Amino acid sequence: MSTEEHHSKLSELGFTIQMEDLPYLNEYQGDWAISGPEQLPNNYWLVTFDGKGHPVQGSMSPQQILDWGKRQGWECAYVAPYGRYVEGQYDGVRLDDWLRDRRRKHKQDHVH
Repeated sequence: MSTEEHHSKLSELGFTIQMEDLPYLNEYQGDWAISGPEQLPNNYWLVTFDGKGHPVQGSMSPQQILDWGKRQGWECAYVAPYGRYVEGQYDGVRLDDWLRDRRRKHKQDHVH
């Protein structure tokens, strides 16, 4: 899905981010893609800003998984199909890196 559409249909992305990160997602010039084969697993994992994937037990929705991760004290980047990462389709930048860097930049811009 092109960021030119400003992700009007978040459900079509195939991954879930925190709503506060939506402006950062839209700053990216290009498309995001889920890594790995086309056949996606039916379960999810939570990817944190350190690039680690955390398996999820039970059948929580992606938003519930983000909330669960926050309760664990983790800095949550996104929820994706288990074992998959989200990357820029053309440049390979990982979404967790992109969002982390954008948050830092935003925080620095508001400090000065």
